[in-house]
Amino acid sequence: MVRYLAWLFCWVCLLAFNQAIASSPPLEPITLQLKWKPQFQFAGYYAAQEKGFFRDEGLDVTLQPGGADIAPLTEVLEGRAQYAIEAGELVYYRLQGKPVVAVASIFQHSPAVLMTLGKSGLRTPHDLAHKRIGLLMGGKPIVEVSAMFVNEGV
Repeated sequence: MVRYLAWLFCWVCLLAFNQAIASSPPLEPITLQLKWKPQFQFAGYYAAQEKGFFRDEGLDVTLQPGGADIAPLTEVLEGRAQYAIEAGELVYYRLQGKPVVAVASIFQHSPAVLMTLGKSGLRTPHDLAHKRIGLLMGGKPIVEVSAMFVNEGV
């Protein structure tokens, strides 16, 4: 009798499990365009994918590596990705009237730098007031450097 009840219990559990799988909605496919090639700064995305966190939220996420010739926001604007990892350029695109929205803001130090020759005598952002400098990279302004000047009142 115990054997029969155990078998019946297993059978009911198996049917319930199959029903749960059959009734779960399909995963929503999402492409996340990374800013650069796979490296440590994207480890959290790869770990979340490996551990099934995206799947648990109903998402089938493709992590698309970036590169020197890939503009993450362009990938979104042209429909090849639904999300992108980007920096201050998002503000620039939004000010240009592009339909982009920041989903999350995660701060880290920017790799953008402003350099001068040592013999120039320029030591602070204030030393650059009324001087001509270039703040474009790939045809877009370097937002972090521009923000530094605004913050310094230059």
